[in-house]
Amino acid sequence: MISIFKGILGISSIASFMIIIVSMVRHKVSRRLHSKVMIWLWIMILARLCIPITFTSPIYISNKISNPISTYSMEESITPVHKSPSNVGLKLAKETVKPSSQTKKDTSLSTSISNITERLNKEDNKKSYNGDYIWMLMAIIWVLGLVFILTRTLIATVKFRQKLRLCENVEDKEVLNIVKGHLKDSGIHKDVTIINCPYIGSPSVFGYIKPSILLPDRFTSSINRDRLNSILLHEVFHIKRHDILLSYIWLVAKAIHWFNPLVWMAYRQFKDDVEICCDQMVASRIGEDERLEYSASLIDAARFYKGNIDGAPSISTSFYNNTSKLKGRIMRLVKPQKRSNSYWYQ
Repeated sequence: MISIFKGILGISSIASFMIIIVSMVRHKVSRRLHSKVMIWLWIMILARLCIPITFTSPIYISNKISNPISTYSMEESITPVHKSPSNVGLKLAKETVKPSSQTKKDTSLSTSISNITERLNKEDNKKSYNGDYIWMLMAIIWVLGLVFILTRTLIATVKFRQKLRLCENVEDKEVLNIVKGHLKDSGIHKDVTIINCPYIGSPSVFGYIKPSILLPDRFTSSINRDRLNSILLHEVFHIKRHDILLSYIWLVAKAIHWFNPLVWMAYRQFKDDVEICCDQMVASRIGEDERLEYSASLIDAARFYKGNIDGAPSISTSFYNNTSKLKGRIMRLVKPQKRSNSYWYQ
């Protein structure tokens, strides 16, 4: 488990560097980039966070460069020392004359070396044990955090599904026909349910295999039909783009790298860019005058929004949930990019 945790730390550090670069690009030149470019940059980071593979070069330069100092030292260590026979004989004579004193010195020296070596080995073993203990403790805390986040999200999702059973499906034929037409034009063949839900503060999409478009209570009866048409188109584009599936993957990434605040920041910025991308996809389908109506729909959604409502789980989408981002989204709609760039929003 320690090796897995160390690998996660390595992946998280590389992803953090990528997040910082993408965030800087987003802050400086995001208005000049297509929103889909930003989405793909976030997807690259998401892949880095979730794929446990690190590519390394099979060729190491350090292995190709010889160390002249070490080679020289090695040669000196293996070079035989030639001594004259007279010196050898003199040394043997001295050892023969004083065997007892020399033996005592050698014995005491070897004992001292043995004691020092044993003491160093004990200290090394103690440091190694303490290091492994700390790593194991960190790995256990990491696993507990991962399980906690996944369990909490699962429980919230199950509870929200139970609440949806108490909600009523939208029976307004005009609204149903609008959604049906948008699904057909977008090439979506899934059955999509439209639900009046008092437990959310903003139009949302919930579920991937059987998606549902959730509308706040009394939303369809209170909002202008032209604005409702654009809002429903926005939600259909979430389904077309598979944004719910990406939210599932982001959940896994957040759970694995819960200790890294940059990952949570990247997720929030990704969610904002997803909403901007869907806004621009809607703008590419409607006329100039209708963009103003769609901008007004954002204001209507803000009017209906209730921040004290728990809302759908994080694995869903939300048409509106941040007042500070409202002005930026409206400015992008009022001053859209060139028509020649509409390919990116198809």
